[in-house]
Amino acid sequence: MKKIISVTIFNLLMAVNVTLQVDVSTIELSPEGVHVAGSFQGWNPSSSPLILIENQVYSISFEMDVGESHEYKYINGNDWSGEEFGFGVNRTLIVPESDTVLAVVCFGDITGEPCDEAELGNTLESLTFYADLSNSDGFSLGDSLYVKWGYGGTQSFIQSERMIPNLFSYDYYITIDSVLFDTEAGLYYQYYKLDDGEEFREVYFNFDYSGNDIALAERRYIDMSYLENGDYIQVSDDIDSNVDPNRQPVFLDTEEIGTDLTVLFSVDLRPAYYQVLSGAILNDIQGLTNVETPGQVFEWGVWINGPATAPTNGESWTGWGATLWNTEEKQMWDDGTHGDLVPNDSIYSILITYDENDIKGQEFKFGIRGGDNESGYGLNHIENIDVLYPFVHSYWGSINPYFYDAWDYDSNFPLNISEINIEKPENLYLGDNYPNPFNPSTSFDFSLNEGSRVTISIYDIGGKFIISLESNFLNPGIHKVDWNGKNYRNNNVPSGTYIYQLKTDSGIIINKKMTLIK
Repeated sequence: MKKIISVTIFNLLMAVNVTLQVDVSTIELSPEGVHVAGSFQGWNPSSSPLILIENQVYSISFEMDVGESHEYKYINGNDWSGEEFGFGVNRTLIVPESDTVLAVVCFGDITGEPCDEAELGNTLESLTFYADLSNSDGFSLGDSLYVKWGYGGTQSFIQSERMIPNLFSYDYYITIDSVLFDTEAGLYYQYYKLDDGEEFREVYFNFDYSGNDIALAERRYIDMSYLENGDYIQVSDDIDSNVDPNRQPVFLDTEEIGTDLTVLFSVDLRPAYYQVLSGAILNDIQGLTNVETPGQVFEWGVWINGPATAPTNGESWTGWGATLWNTEEKQMWDDGTHGDLVPNDSIYSILITYDENDIKGQEFKFGIRGGDNESGYGLNHIENIDVLYPFVHSYWGSINPYFYDAWDYDSNFPLNISEINIEKPENLYLGDNYPNPFNPSTSFDFSLNEGSRVTISIYDIGGKFIISLESNFLNPGIHKVDWNGKNYRNNNVPSGTYIYQLKTDSGIIINKKMTLIK
């Protein structure tokens, strides 16, 4: 028995060589090469470069003690901006009892599977990329636009083409002849701008992507399953939208602000409220601050975090949870202070002052009660500051609109009850109108926890009847009401404060105020 114990102890203390291998064929490799950072080397993103062993497979060996558990990730380049996964998402390793060469994994794929290889057995007569940048932040006439295509192994290598501008416009295009393609793999691509010799990738997230490769989730995609040999296609990325897959490219503006400037950041929390009301839970991915009931959204309030907040307390990313919750410098307000324009309108605000050397492009994320509960790793808001109009307004959850399916991020109103799978509300509720103040129209919503005859009426501040907007039996759920600022005679009413009232057949009456400004 003693001999067995001594052998086990010897094995646990023995050092072995572990060789890591990664395939980088699905990414555009940084000029600094590929590195690894992990618990076995002090989490340094620049001290452990891998060497090329074949094709696009890179390798590195470490001496480790048998039985140890480690976490690690690969880095495209030599700093954290090139990490293959977001903060807190790592590969894992338990050191075996003998020298080991680990299987080749695909950069950015957490499953540990090798990279897929496309079967390029078909040929397009031509492929045209077209992009409209007329509403694109962070791009100026004079910048060069490139399209790079073939990510995710959808081509044998990643190809790059400089796009041609139409004269005196923000329209760019390029046509490539005789393009090989795989009908099953499709094609991943991305836009880049070149500004003063420096390259910048567009800010994009593919909300349709459901795979495990974090890098591909930030690429555009062309479905080629319906194409045949000899076909030709044009891909047009020209939609003025926040969520459409073919929305216009947007870039981080790296130009300096040029002057000391105070910027008002605001966020509309209503998408969070309606998403939780629909039955979803906003999970805290780094803690326990899960938002499980609609009332918690406004009771708990919201904080802002990330590089955009560094001027508030000197920290870029403050620790989520209790640390951020207790950091008053990053708390947002809906009480008419700290730049908040209208108290209790579901829009929370904070003022942040930048110096002249800070850049216009800023990155941030919101957290209810300080928790990391807006969305997943790597999904952050990126906005460019307009020096002449220093207001940055966001909608909670717009970084992941396919999860927040109770809200329409193009119209910025909740979806109708018939459009979302919603559970019966726990309480009767009359929401705040938006916008407020308004001109000429506004909207508000209310929820019923049981079927009831409901009357929605508008009165002036003196109690004079203006118009009835609803008088029907309604089923449980959320209902939306619009008012165009007219009375029952279809005449425009003057500026002033008005009362909107919800009344049920059980005698419950709820009143709220709104302001019309002309």
